[in-house]
This record gives sequence, structure tokens and C-alpha cells, in this order.
Amino acid sequence: MQKMPVPAITRKGRIWLGAGVVALALGAGATPAAALARMAATRPSGATFQVHMTVNGAVRGSVVFKVIELDTPCTGGTGPGSAGEDGVPSPDGEKVKFDGVVLEYAINNPSYKGPGKYGTADFSNGSAAISVDKASEADPFAASSNNATETLVWKSNGSGTFVFKDWQNGAANRSLNGNFSWTCKN
Repeated sequence: MQKMPVPAITRKGRIWLGAGVVALALGAGATPAAALARMAATRPSGATFQVHMTVNGAVRGSVVFKVIELDTPCTGGTGPGSAGEDGVPSPDGEKVKFDGVVLEYAINNPSYKGPGKYGTADFSNGSAAISVDKASEADPFAASSNNATETLVWKSNGSGTFVFKDWQNGAANRSLNGNFSWTCKN
């Protein structure tokens, strides 16, 4: 009998397997457990991050959400394609609401060299910004003042923290402090 690959449809970072796939996997003489094992072996591996975010200053509050990254392991960024290369895990297309608006941020670390601690000097201008309310949708909070700081810690298991202080919202001249922490499961 010829082996056939298990077709999968990926939408927004999630894998959908059709009923036909389950029927093919079950095949003659296959046990459900064996079929599930074969199906799992054909799925891409990935990381699921549980992210906690708290902010204070111009906006106050906290939110918890999950980020799923297919084909990205929880190795704490120990090599190409690992979670740490992309910076702080972000919702990327998911609709996480904060203060009545869709939460958006990009916190990238261009000097990433693997697990460890990174400070303000490791970030370049424009590599980190966050939009958390109506006033910051068009003009996000960022490290634009000399007092602004950011510290990113990636652990070898893919978990980490990101703390920022005195990020400004340019035109509105408002300040924001925050803390992200996350855990990771493969």
C-alpha cells in the first residue's frame, strides 16, 4: 500500500485536518491510537506562548493571551527558526483587545545572539513600539526619550520577560511603562 501525505489546511497559524484525512489515517487494520500517532508525525511542530502583559502610566491594565507559532520551537532562540529571533511573542493577526482597541506591538531585538539578557543598547530606533489605546493607534508608544529603557530576557526554555519604562506617545506627550512575561510549550 502506498503511503499518502496527510493534507492539512493552515489558516491564521492553525492547522485544520478534514474528515477525509481521519478516514485515510484510520485505514484498514489501523487502531485509532496508531492513526493519531501518524497524523501527529505529519503536523508541523511549533510553540504555544502564554503571554501576560501589564501596563501603567497613560494607560493602565493587564491582559493574558496565547500566541501559536508553527514551525518555531521553544528553544529560547538557540538557533535559526527559534522563538527568540522574532522578539517578544505577538498576536500577529489574532484579535486581542486592550482598552477597547486591538492590541498591537512589535518588540524586535536586532542584536539577538541566543538566550540571555538584552538592554536598551541592544535595540535600535524603531525596533519596538506598542499601541494600547485609541490615542496610540496612529502614534504608538516607543522608546523616544533619553530616559526610556527596555530589558529583554530570553531563557533557554523559550520563556522570558520584557520590561520597558518611559516610552512616549509623541504628539500626545504621554508616558507608558510595561511588563511582558511569557511561558512556552512545544
